[in-house]
Amino acid sequence: MTHLFVLSVLVLLQGLLLKAFPHAFSLTEVQLTLNFGFLLLAAYLFGEWTARIRLPRLTGYLFAGILLGPDVLGYFSPESVASLRFIDELALAFIALSAGLELRTQNLKRQWRLLSGLIVVVPLTVFCAIFAFLYFALPRVGSLPALPAAQKIVLAALLGTLAIARSPSSTLAVIKECRAAGDFSESVLCVTVVMDILVIMLFSLFLALAGAAEAGVPAHTGGLWLRIPAEFFLSLLLGLFLAWFMSGYVTVIRREGIFFLLCVAFLVTRLSQALSEQSAIMAGLPLHLEPLLICMSAGFFLRNLFGKGAFYETTINRSFLPIFVVFFALAGTDLDLDALRAMWKVAILYAGIRIAGVFIACHSVLALLRAPFKTRNLYGMSFITQAGVSIGLAGLIPRRFPEGGEILFTLLLAVIVINQIIGPIAFKFALEQSGEARGTAQKLPGGGR
Repeated sequence: MTHLFVLSVLVLLQGLLLKAFPHAFSLTEVQLTLNFGFLLLAAYLFGEWTARIRLPRLTGYLFAGILLGPDVLGYFSPESVASLRFIDELALAFIALSAGLELRTQNLKRQWRLLSGLIVVVPLTVFCAIFAFLYFALPRVGSLPALPAAQKIVLAALLGTLAIARSPSSTLAVIKECRAAGDFSESVLCVTVVMDILVIMLFSLFLALAGAAEAGVPAHTGGLWLRIPAEFFLSLLLGLFLAWFMSGYVTVIRREGIFFLLCVAFLVTRLSQALSEQSAIMAGLPLHLEPLLICMSAGFFLRNLFGKGAFYETTINRSFLPIFVVFFALAGTDLDLDALRAMWKVAILYAGIRIAGVFIACHSVLALLRAPFKTRNLYGMSFITQAGVSIGLAGLIPRRFPEGGEILFTLLLAVIVINQIIGPIAFKFALEQSGEARGTAQKLPGGGR
C-alpha cells in the first residue's frame, strides 16, 4: 500500500502545481523537466504496485501513461507528449540493441525447425484470417465509403499485414522483468523480431500497390523491387558497421558505456533520417532506413560475430529500468481511448480473430513437432502484444487514403490498445508456466539439428 499512497500523493501534488501555478511552468525547458521527472516517478510506482498483484510492471507503466495522458486526467497534453518524443526514440534504439544481444546463433541453430515453422505459419495464418475478415467487414466499418474491389483487397492486405506485427520492446521488457532464460524465451523473442522485419517489408510493398489501386492516385511502384531489398540490406550493413565501431570502443576505451550508448542511439536515429532524405535527393530513390532494424542487427553482430556483447548487455541491464519505464509510459499516453470507445465491437472481433489465428498456427507447428498441449498454448500466449512498428505504420494509412483512412486508423489503434493490455499479462503467465522465469531453463521441442 505504500507505493499506492506515494503515487496518490504525487499525482495530487502534480495536479495542484499545474492548476494553481500554470504560468510558473510555461517555459519549455521547465515543463519538459517537470513532465519527464513526474512521468518517471509515477509510472515506476504504478509498475511496482501492479507487480504486487502479480501483473507485469510493463502493464503498470502503460496504465500510468493512460491515466495521466490526454484521455483521462489530462496531465499530459499531446504537445507535452510530443516534447518527450526524442526520449522515446532513444529508448527504442536501446531496446532494439538489447533484443539483438539476446539472440545467440548456437541456440537459434538448435531450434531451427521450431523457429522456421513459427516464422512461416504464424504470419501466414494471421494474415489470411484478418484478410478474409476485413474483406467482408470493411463495407460495414463505421462510415467508411464504398470501395472499389481492387482497393478493398489492398486495404484488407495492409491491415492483415499489420496484424502480423508484434512488439519486441514489450516481449523484451517482460523477459527482463521475469529474468527469464532458456529456449522458450529466446525463441519467442527471435520470432517476434523476425515478424516485425517481415511486416516492414510487406507493408512497404502493399502500400505501393495501394497507390496503384486507388483511383486518381498515381502508382509509386517504380523502383519498388529495388528499394525494399536495398532498405533491408543497407540497414543490415549499417548494423554491421555499427557493431564493428562499438566493438572497437570496448577494445580501446571500455569506459562510460551508458553515455556512449546514448550517443550511439542519438546518432542512429538522426543519421537514418538524414540518409533517407539524401538518397531521395541524390539518387531519386527514397530509402526509408529503419533504426529498429539497424540496432537489432548491430546487437546480433556484437554478440555473435565480434564477441563483445557481454559489455553492452551488462551496461544496458544496469540502466534498463528507467528506459522501460519512460518508453512504456509514453506508449500509454499515446493509446487512444476514444478510438477504443468508437470501435470497440469491431476491434474486439478483430483482436479475437487475430489471437485465434495465433493459437491455431502455434498449435499446428508444435503438433508437428509432437510438443505437449501445454507448450502449444504457451507459444500462443506469447505473440499477442502489439506496439511501436504497428502504430507507426498504421499512421501512414490516413495519409494515403484521406477518405476513410482515419476510420481504419482508429480501428487499428483500438485493436492495438486491446492487444497491448492483454499481451504482456499473457506472456508473463506463459514464462512462469514454462519454468524459465527467474532463470530456470528447460528444453523445448524443435531443438534437434
